[in-house]
Amino acid sequence: MPAQPSRGSARLADDQKRVAGLELHLRSLEQGDLIDLGAIAIVGTTTSEVTGTRGRKAAGVEVTSITVETESGWYAVLTQDCDIVRQASLEPCIVVAPVLYVPEEEWRQLRRGMLSYRRFPLDPEALEPIEGSAAHRSGSTGMPVVDVRYVSSIDKTALAAHYDQRFSLRGEHKVRFADWVGSRFARQSFADPVADTILPEVAARLTSMQRARDNRGANATPAMRVACSCNEWYVRATDRYVEVMGRRDPELAKANGLLATVKAEPTETTWNVRDFDAGARKLSAEINHRLGGSGFTVKVVTEDFHALSAAAFETYALWVSEDPPPP
Repeated sequence: MPAQPSRGSARLADDQKRVAGLELHLRSLEQGDLIDLGAIAIVGTTTSEVTGTRGRKAAGVEVTSITVETESGWYAVLTQDCDIVRQASLEPCIVVAPVLYVPEEEWRQLRRGMLSYRRFPLDPEALEPIEGSAAHRSGSTGMPVVDVRYVSSIDKTALAAHYDQRFSLRGEHKVRFADWVGSRFARQSFADPVADTILPEVAARLTSMQRARDNRGANATPAMRVACSCNEWYVRATDRYVEVMGRRDPELAKANGLLATVKAEPTETTWNVRDFDAGARKLSAEINHRLGGSGFTVKVVTEDFHALSAAAFETYALWVSEDPPPP
């Protein structure tokens, strides 16, 4: 009669199967993927703004763990790819942030490079509310963003169970997301006069041009179209000179008539460099006019990052325009 496996060896075999299943799940996961985790926990007091907005306010100020469900049901993975697949004994958790909805105008500004350290715009066509989620039940509307004001650590072993997964971030979109996550925790600072006086005026002018573009439609000026054709803005500055560089976005540029089809090759496109340069010059002139007497000169430029050298790129810092200067 063949020997029966011991209970200990059977448990070991089961553990090995679970580990193998977990590794398989982790290898299919990347930074920027959206997964369905149901709800996450946030630690706070029973009278905090977070608990209050979730309808959990209670007497006293004890520290408590609050269960929070997103509007969409989706969570974005913030953990870097290598740490996702690293063994759980070294990296036991992944970090996620919820996907929330914002008004369309705010989403458009984020998409056009008026970035926020807190929210990253997602493609609305790649995301639908999960059946049974808060958004589905309440009929919430708006455009999706990853909101890193609320982050949570998820035990990797929890991912061995089934969960839905979306691959919404690919190519340059994924690269921008990775850069954005990093900028949340390693922000570039600028000299006080630049941060307090110059960049707020640049932000105000870009925002004004973007709103005017939406209202003017086909009659938009080159300056308006340039302001709406870049997905990120970068800054480099010396004592009295500030250069603001927009990163050209093919999809946005096409929508604004700044990406043309090559006649000889209908499947190829090229930037409308003349209008890009004209719009950038007009933006520069308007900003400098409004800054009269500041002693600074501002120049707006735009670049195709496929053609920008690494040496030139390293002279700029990503600019996030969301917050006013601190008091």
